[in-house]
Amino acid sequence: MIHYIFALSITICYSGINSHATQTPSKDILVVSFISIGTGTDYKAEDRLALFVKDFEAKNKITVTVSTKNWGREGERDYRYDLKLLSKKQCKDFVDSIKEMFRENNLVKIKYGDAE
Repeated sequence: MIHYIFALSITICYSGINSHATQTPSKDILVVSFISIGTGTDYKAEDRLALFVKDFEAKNKITVTVSTKNWGREGERDYRYDLKLLSKKQCKDFVDSIKEMFRENNLVKIKYGDAE
């Protein structure tokens, strides 16, 4: 009985934590996920992202709509950027800059359209 309860609780926790990963963003949505591998998220990377977005908005005189979703126990969260109002060039610059910024960071996952 104890083994059954333990297995059930792990299954519930595991499926709840990873439920955000099944959401496929549309071509106009960029999702930046800050994940944890048992040590919390990279809060400095979140600060870098916020600063980049603020600078991008000022430089381009636009506002990029963002929504956040907290989904984990260690501060994991998704930032969903709606890029519909950006020109093709602005969109490309925004996405490419963020991908490059976190290219080597294994605690930041990026989804744009169907690609990761």
